[in-house]
Amino acid sequence: MIVTQKQIAAFSHAAKALEYNKILELWANKANLEGAKEKILSSLPETDIRRIKKLLSEKEEVNMIFAA
Repeated sequence: MIVTQKQIAAFSHAAKALEYNKILELWANKANLEGAKEKILSSLPETDIRRIKKLLSEKEEVNMIFAA
């Protein structure tokens, strides 16, 4: 996927407004492995709707497993 300068600018604006970096820092502070912390801090939001739906489905499966 090719990302345009306009998309980068839009994400930067949204990330600042939503305090995206603070959210990543809170999440990273809960990680136990240093490699996991680095991966979290370099995370970007997913934009592919098919991938998002797949990941949400996987998350729901894990929730059901742990709820049992």
